[in-house]
Amino acid sequence: MKKFAVILMTTVLAAALIGCGPSGSSGDGSSSLPDSDAFGDSGTPSSDPGSSADDSSQPPDSSAGDASSSQDSGVYPSQGVADGNLKDIMNTRLFTFSINSAYICDEYASYVPEDGFRLLVVDLSIKSTTSGNLTLADTDFLLQWSNGEEDDYAFPMEDAHLVLDEKILPSEYALAQNAETSGLLIYEVPADIRDFFISYLEFFGDGSTGDTFNVYFTPEQ
Repeated sequence: MKKFAVILMTTVLAAALIGCGPSGSSGDGSSSLPDSDAFGDSGTPSSDPGSSADDSSQPPDSSAGDASSSQDSGVYPSQGVADGNLKDIMNTRLFTFSINSAYICDEYASYVPEDGFRLLVVDLSIKSTTSGNLTLADTDFLLQWSNGEEDDYAFPMEDAHLVLDEKILPSEYALAQNAETSGLLIYEVPADIRDFFISYLEFFGDGSTGDTFNVYFTPEQ
């Protein structure tokens, strides 16, 4: 299953890079994914490419390696994957992030989804741990779920109504060393789905990828 998940992640990566800019951030997520079991037996879903540090073209060293999946200071990858839950601090090689909360609503900032869909509001915090400037995009955090028949995914919405809300993270932003930020990501999701996970895949300036970070949660209704 893990081998298949790597193939699936590569598919999403290739699709996203079609529309990416010079920072290596992902595109608009319009390409389709092949069918798979997102939760499967390994808990390793596909993922969107992550961000890269402006001063690094090679993956930085990571002392955590594959030795541990959970430590006092947060969650670290084991064998290329780190699985966490709400409020867990996820330790990537360039920054840490945590999903503080998530809830479902029928309307946000005057935006109403189409019939059969609702809005998922995710509160995300990020802290840079790299020595250079860090460029991030909202599409670095791919939402996924399974409806029992096929897998599906969504990128954060960038509707004009939502862009005007200062609480929502911009489509692209930069962090200096040790800088922190937080904000909201808004996803449009099927109304009958209850369980989700957000995936981040490390993506470096030389085009290589690193570990996958998954955060599983059931949002408040």
